[in-house]
Amino acid sequence: MVYRFLSNRKQYVKIGNIKLKSLMVNCGIPQCSIVGSLLFRMYIDDIVSVSDVANIIMFADDTNLFFSGSYFNYMSTLINQ
Repeated sequence: MVYRFLSNRKQYVKIGNIKLKSLMVNCGIPQCSIVGSLLFRMYIDDIVSVSDVANIIMFADDTNLFFSGSYFNYMSTLINQ
């Protein structure tokens, strides 16, 4: 049941009367869906504990990750792990 809810979805952009081509969506949850809030909470609840090196700040559905260091190559490797 859930698989069917999350699969074979498309999205498009509409500006005025112009509708761009629909494209398949391969991730995410439809906005305003009945289970959307619950699935979002399940995903986001433990995100602050996934990293010992990032400072994570959250507000509503906005998440920011901050990294700091003195060496570019080290930071680039750390962030892209």
